[in-house]
Amino acid sequence: MTVKKEGKKKKIMPVKKTAVAVKKKAVFVKGKKTAKKEIIIAPAEVCFWVWNGPALQSLLDLREAFKVLSDEQYSHHVNKEKNDFAAWVSAILKDEPCAKDLSKAKNMKGALKIVEKCLEGYAV
Repeated sequence: MTVKKEGKKKKIMPVKKTAVAVKKKAVFVKGKKTAKKEIIIAPAEVCFWVWNGPALQSLLDLREAFKVLSDEQYSHHVNKEKNDFAAWVSAILKDEPCAKDLSKAKNMKGALKIVEKCLEGYAV
């Protein structure tokens, strides 16, 4: 499956419920060759359904959601007992470091910064 974005084709890897193979792509960042991961798009059956909000399929969607969600929507998913966003990023998007950092976010603004930082490691 491919998606056309800003005139260029980007390869998108579908996610399976249990395991995901993530391809790495070599890119140059400030004169150094580094490997960046391809963005993972969750299929409809495992996308994240925000309470009274949109369905999210990737870290890109999560970043955009954190820009527009209400405090009530955010606190429905994140409180002292749980962090649904971190759990989804870990289980479905298979990004453990991002999930760990998200679980420590004190608010939605902090969570947005974490996702933006995590996206720097992806070829997007």
